[in-house]
Amino acid sequence: MELILIQVLLQVAVVDMEVLLQVVVVELVLILLVAMKLVLILLVAMELILIQVLLQVVVVDMEVLLQVVVVELVLILLVAMELILIQVLLQVAVVELVLILFVAMKVVLILFVAMELILIQVVVEDMVHLVL
Repeated sequence: MELILIQVLLQVAVVDMEVLLQVVVVELVLILLVAMKLVLILLVAMELILIQVLLQVVVVDMEVLLQVVVVELVLILLVAMELILIQVLLQVAVVELVLILFVAMKVVLILFVAMELILIQVVVEDMVHLVL
């Protein structure tokens, strides 16, 4: 009877060990799942860091583009100033042409005066010849 009791107790112990082994296996699987979750959390953290770096790159790109726009606006302003200067130079050229026209008119007047003096000289010479 005692041997049967020992045999039963051994069978119970074997069943207990099997159950404990199954519990250990389940706990190991749970630990593995937790480890996988930690790996996923690390991957998400790395992805967030990558997104942050990309956002910083975008900010730097935007700053560079803003500087390019400012430079282009300054160039446009310089071109506008150049066009205004060209307009002023054209107005000065028109004034100079008018002044040249006035000088040409004075030359024509001088020619008329010279022709008039020649005519007066001719008339005076004719009168001198007539008087003599």
